[in-house]
Amino acid sequence: MKNKTGFTFIELIIVTSIIAVLSTLAYISYSQLSTNAENAKKQADLDTAQSSIELEKLQEESFPSKIQ
Repeated sequence: MKNKTGFTFIELIIVTSIIAVLSTLAYISYSQLSTNAENAKKQADLDTAQSSIELEKLQEESFPSKIQ
């Protein structure tokens, strides 16, 4: 009987499939993190704008007539 060295075709297909599944899961997680980060930045920007408008109202006793 011959001594086999290396991997069989089936083993290579299984390993490739596992790597593909893990890569897909990593990509999905990354895209969700990216979306969450964008949403957090937008919310922070809106909070800053709201604070600025409220500060203007307190100082001038009226809301700003236009945004500069």
